[in-house]
Amino acid sequence: MDIPFMQVGGGGALALPTPRRSLPVQQRSPPPVQRPSPPQPVAGPSRLSLHQRRPIPKVQSFQNPTQDNTLPLQQEIDRLTAACEEHERKIRSIRGSIEHRLFVELPALLGRLLERDDDAEVCASTVPPMRQKLSEIVAARTKDLETMRERTAPWQTLFAEADKGGILEGDGKTGHIERVPGIGKDGSDGLARIEWWADETEMLLNAEIIRLKAEVASKSTTSRRIWGTVVGSLSTVFLVIMVLVILAQFR
Repeated sequence: MDIPFMQVGGGGALALPTPRRSLPVQQRSPPPVQRPSPPQPVAGPSRLSLHQRRPIPKVQSFQNPTQDNTLPLQQEIDRLTAACEEHERKIRSIRGSIEHRLFVELPALLGRLLERDDDAEVCASTVPPMRQKLSEIVAARTKDLETMRERTAPWQTLFAEADKGGILEGDGKTGHIERVPGIGKDGSDGLARIEWWADETEMLLNAEIIRLKAEVASKSTTSRRIWGTVVGSLSTVFLVIMVLVILAQFR
C-alpha cells in the first residue's frame, strides 16, 4: 500500500496517516425457536446379535516413567526389599529377646523342674505305705462294724445253736430271746434304742469308709497330676532347645 508524503520546507518528508478501513459488523441472528419433537414409541432393550462383539478396553501400559524417572517394577522391588529388611529386623530382635530370656531363666527353670521331680519321687514313694495304712484302717473299721452289730443286736442270732451256749427249752430245742410285743413304738424299748444306735454307728462307719476311699483316690490323682506337670515341663524344655538349635543353624 502506497503511503503519501507531504513536502515540508526543511526538505524532510512527513508521512500522513492513512484512513482506517471499515470492518463489516456481524449482526447476531435471533436464536432458533425450539419446537417440541413428536413423541416416539418406547423401544425395548436392544439385543446384541450373535455376530456383534463388545468393544475391548485398551490395555493400560505400565511402562510410563514416574516423577523419579523409575518404573513401577523398580518401585515394587524397592518396596518388597524394604519389607524384607523390616521383617528381618523384627526376626532378629525376637530371636535376641528369646535367647536372652532362655539363657537367663533356663537355669532357674531347670532347678524348679528338678525340685518338682524330687517332690514327685517323694510323693510316689509315700503312696504305697499310705495306701496300705488306709487299707488297714478300713479293714479295722469294717471288723469293728461287724463286732458292734453283733453286740448291739443280741436278740437276732445270739443263741443260734445249742453247742454255742443256746438256751434250751423244755423239749430240748434251742430258744431265742423274744421281744415283748407292742413295746418300742414310742421309743421306750431299750432294745429299740440300741438298734437305732447301731444303725447310726453303721452309717457313720460307712461314711468314714467312703471318705477314706475318696482320700486314697485323691492322693492317686494328685500324683498323676504331678507326673503330668513334670512331663509337660520337660517337653517344653526340649522344644525350646530344638528351636535354639534351628536358629543357630540359620546364623
